[in-house]
Amino acid sequence: MDTNPRKLRAYCFIWLILCVLVLIVCVILSRAEEKDGNDDDHVPRIYSVLVEGEPLAFHAATNINSKAMAYEANKIEETHEEILGSTLEKGSYTKLYSFKHIINALAVRTTPSQVLLLPTKMKNKFTFAGLV
Repeated sequence: MDTNPRKLRAYCFIWLILCVLVLIVCVILSRAEEKDGNDDDHVPRIYSVLVEGEPLAFHAATNINSKAMAYEANKIEETHEEILGSTLEKGSYTKLYSFKHIINALAVRTTPSQVLLLPTKMKNKFTFAGLV
């Protein structure tokens, strides 16, 4: 290893210049990504849609494994499917999960333009609580 102070300063200076250049390139790339990010309406995202109605935890059944509870759970899931099927375009979404035990909600993967249709189209048939 070379211990000449001039060479060490030169190496440090080269590393400093290199680090500054890398930083500048990163800033330029992030700015370019921000400009491209404005047209992300077609990029699917995950949304939680809260639906008004009682979840299973608030039903009077004592046994959570009873047939009555299974029927109620099925009914909530069917309602979630009906909400998505009647408000969003077919094939434009993927239902990820139906929350039915503590809250009445569903997780859906869709585009921002599609999710904006939910509150306007749900007013007639369902009560829309909001997006999380």
